[in-house]
Amino acid sequence: MTIVSRKGASRSLDHVERFTCFVMVVAMALLVVGVNFQVVARYLLCYSPEWAGAVVQLLSWSQEAVQYAFVWMIYLGAGVGVRRGLHLRINLLDGLLSERGRRWMTILVDSACLVVAAVFVVAGSVVAWRTRLHVSPAMGLSMAWVYLVFPLSGAGLLVFLVEAIVRGRLPGGATDALGETEP
Repeated sequence: MTIVSRKGASRSLDHVERFTCFVMVVAMALLVVGVNFQVVARYLLCYSPEWAGAVVQLLSWSQEAVQYAFVWMIYLGAGVGVRRGLHLRINLLDGLLSERGRRWMTILVDSACLVVAAVFVVAGSVVAWRTRLHVSPAMGLSMAWVYLVFPLSGAGLLVFLVEAIVRGRLPGGATDALGETEP
């Protein structure tokens, strides 16, 4: 049995992060195209009543696609945010607490995030499985594909949180917007 080195695991997680960012970019592109399509279609709907039926059908389809893309982008982005040290924390408490207090706060926050991530994996898997036969109204897509984002984002959160805990970081996850550790 071989143990994966930290460097190899980090490199693998770099690939996971890049793929996640790629999916987020695709979702964002779908958002931009879908929203712009809706604006143009509504304009045409006002001035071309003969196209109304086709335009309304396309509007409902694109609106649904935009909503699902938005959900996927946000939930997958949570894991990337954790990896880059940008997850939610209260800076005010960092200044008020001692070094030991900040360490305990980091442990508390990381523990709470691990619990939430585990709930996402378990409950999200259950929801995705139970809705596999439900179909979205406009696109005809199995709702399991929509809800699959919850267990996937939970797994990403778990993996990236464990990596951050093992790798170590400043109490409170102190990093700047570029992911560089603050002095």
